[in-house]
Order: sequence, then structure tokens, then C-alpha cells
Amino acid sequence: MHISCDAIRHAFDSTTFHRGEGYARNGMVGTVQFRGDRLVGEVRGSGWNVYEQVIRIMPGRDGMEFHGNCSCPVAYNCKHVVAVLLAGVERHVLEPARETGLSLPATLWLQQLAQVQSAVAPSARAAPRATSQFRLAYVFCPDHRSGQPDLLLCKARTRADGDITGATVIANLSTLTYDPPATCGRKTMCRSSCTSKCG
Repeated sequence: MHISCDAIRHAFDSTTFHRGEGYARNGMVGTVQFRGDRLVGEVRGSGWNVYEQVIRIMPGRDGMEFHGNCSCPVAYNCKHVVAVLLAGVERHVLEPARETGLSLPATLWLQQLAQVQSAVAPSARAAPRATSQFRLAYVFCPDHRSGQPDLLLCKARTRADGDITGATVIANLSTLTYDPPATCGRKTMCRSSCTSKCG
């Protein structure tokens, strides 16, 4: 999924969008960059005020969702947030990573995953493995038919140092939801599926 001016227009009321568009068009937007999984920016407001924005971008039911905090009095999803998003589109900051060819949401998800992995203590990662040479692994990849992202549960073969040397797909998320293993009741799987979908 690609972030466009139309996606931004769709996510905000018309007054906020048009005011933000004016700010972007008139060069009021300073820096626009990603910090981790957040888009951050600065916009010159009225007078000498410079407002800072921190925006979280995520896929939603009806397209992309933007959750932007701003240091201005409005504080949330204001014209300054719109201006930063539009400047991000114009400056190609919001384009998917060219090297991988992934969409922006997938790129952001992978960045979040990398942050979580780097937060794991090195001593925990280097801990000696138990006698098992297999472990469960979750693999996020596109479905071979639809191209939509799919979460796969895999049985992964590991080396003594913990690196994965191979994996066999056990099931995808929809299979687990509608046809759970015998060790889990359907009620348990439905409850965990609803929890993951509903927050």
C-alpha cells in the first residue's frame, strides 16, 4: 500500500486538510523524517512558533490511518500533521523502501520487529539451547495466491547457536483460527483470534 495525497485527504476533515495543504504548499514544513516507526516533523505556525509532530501510520479498515500528535494547542491530527504528511509524500519520505520493494506498512512492521529483537538482551540470545533442535517460529510473508500478507506458524530447525537452518510450515493464521490443533479447543482459538483482531 502506498501513501498518497488522496489517502491523507480521506483521513482528515476537509477544513483541516485544506489548511494543512496550504502550510505545505507555502513551505512552512521544516524537517520530515522517520524515527523508528514514527514520522516526525516540524512546522512553522503563526508568528514565530515552531510546532513538532510525531505521527504513527498504520493500515486501517478503510485505508491508512494517521495518528498524529502535535505540540500546537489542537494537539491531535491538526493541520500541522496534514502538512507534514503532504511534505512527506512530496519529498518521497513516505515511499516504500526501494531496495526491498515492500509497502510502507510492511517496512514499518519490519522496523518494529527489528527494534524488538534488538531490545532482547544479548545474554538472553546467547543462552545455551536446551536439547531440542526445533522451535516454533512465526513467519510474515505474502500469500502465494493473493499476495496479501500472511502470518505462518512454522517448525524451525535450529543449530546449537540458535540460528535457524530451515523451517516447515505447520499452518497459517486463518487455518489455526478455523481448524485449531487437537490440543487447543476451538473456543480458545476463537477467543485468542478475537483478542488479536480487536486489540
